[in-house]
Amino acid sequence: MVRIQTIDQDELNQTDEDLFQAIVNQQLTLYYQPFFDLRTTGMTGVEALVRWHHEKWGLLPQQTLLLLAKKSGVIHLLEEWVLRAACTQCKEWIDIGFGPLVVSVNLSAHAFESVGFGDTIQTILRESQLPPRYLELEITELAGGDMERTIGVLAQLKQLGVQVSLDEFGKDPVSIPYLSRVPVDKLKLDSTLIQQALTDAAQEAALKTALAIAQTMGLQATAAGVESREQAELLGELLCDLAQGNYFCEPLLAEGLVAKMSSQGKAFADAPARAKQGAGENHNYLREVLRNQQGMTFTFRKQDERFIHTFCAGELIYRIGLTPEQVVGNELCDILPRKEALRKTEHYERAWGGEENVTYEGVVNGVCYLAVMRPIFRDGRVKEVIASCVDITELKKAEEAQRVSEAKYRLIAENISDMIVVIDCHGYVTYVSPSVHTVLEVSPEVFLHQHLQTILPIEQLKRVWQTFQEIWSGSFPGRLPFPASTAMAAS
Repeated sequence: MVRIQTIDQDELNQTDEDLFQAIVNQQLTLYYQPFFDLRTTGMTGVEALVRWHHEKWGLLPQQTLLLLAKKSGVIHLLEEWVLRAACTQCKEWIDIGFGPLVVSVNLSAHAFESVGFGDTIQTILRESQLPPRYLELEITELAGGDMERTIGVLAQLKQLGVQVSLDEFGKDPVSIPYLSRVPVDKLKLDSTLIQQALTDAAQEAALKTALAIAQTMGLQATAAGVESREQAELLGELLCDLAQGNYFCEPLLAEGLVAKMSSQGKAFADAPARAKQGAGENHNYLREVLRNQQGMTFTFRKQDERFIHTFCAGELIYRIGLTPEQVVGNELCDILPRKEALRKTEHYERAWGGEENVTYEGVVNGVCYLAVMRPIFRDGRVKEVIASCVDITELKKAEEAQRVSEAKYRLIAENISDMIVVIDCHGYVTYVSPSVHTVLEVSPEVFLHQHLQTILPIEQLKRVWQTFQEIWSGSFPGRLPFPASTAMAAS
């Protein structure tokens, strides 16, 4: 593995240039590490891991490549290459009868903040002819940046049929409100929890909590980094769904994976069978977590055509002036004014009808909150609905202040003769002022939501990215010639 800090600046700049060329010339390699069902011991999918054989530094692993790509500004190009290669390979496996398997690709949090990311995924799926249900995208739990945009992009991906997994879950304190807002299918547990659970009581407790949350919210749980039989057995006892790690199978090239699976079949039958003991203990852990959360979690069922609340906990319930005792056992009209109760009943009906991630905003006693509801299925039918709420009072105030500020700046931008183009950190054009039509005789819509790689010739793209990186990292203005001929060519 490259230790970036030991490379001098000239070598690092050359490595950046080499990586850019390796991506453009498709000189990278994908390895695949399988996921196994702890109940059936069958392989259900693979995670695509990118590698690069550098002539001086040797075989560089994925984590090093991501660091280099982020620094040199080509992370978007790298991730798009991995997505295309992984989807193409998965479709080839399906065509030869090896599967069907889900292929998982771990992406940076910034990718999900891009306005054009959903369209990129749709294009890749169409070109590779891979059904969306066989693609899984992993997003890190500690994703920063524009949370609302990230959630919007994830919702778009879910509509396409793509699966979404929350990576490194449990690495930091579990956030129920955060989880309830993100439309995901799976939780991928942080490998530290698994590796230390057998020797550290606190880590074992955190592992139980994470698994209990996944089970209650109806999400599939995947354990990463399983290195021993003892770890696998513990996960089976705690009702974990899937597992991945060198104990089962190390990352392999595509042809190596097919050969190994074909020759060994169910050679992993010694993986631990699922045990039901520990479910009650996990349930108690979860209840304690919910009672102490900053937000609010409640559940309800439909009984005699009425929605009756069966559980309520969290500090938010007290901030809006209610108590769990006022909620549990009652329906909405017993708690809220009739008009507000009827409005929220519509959302309750949708969730009870099986719709995933039903959201609504409410205001009680001056406290604004966002609620996300998810149905819990048993034997194909909705047994209960769980809802998580988070206080968004301060967010609403900030949004209103930002709206007023943006309106002022947009008024200025759209009434001056200078061209103004806004480009996000991924290279997508997010705003073009009307003056571009006067100067270049090109409609602003030609550039809007386009990536720079579709506008600039490839020989200019590297120079542009380097200039952007200097501007972003230094937070100071910079100059970059942008030939009008290039802009005209884009149209």
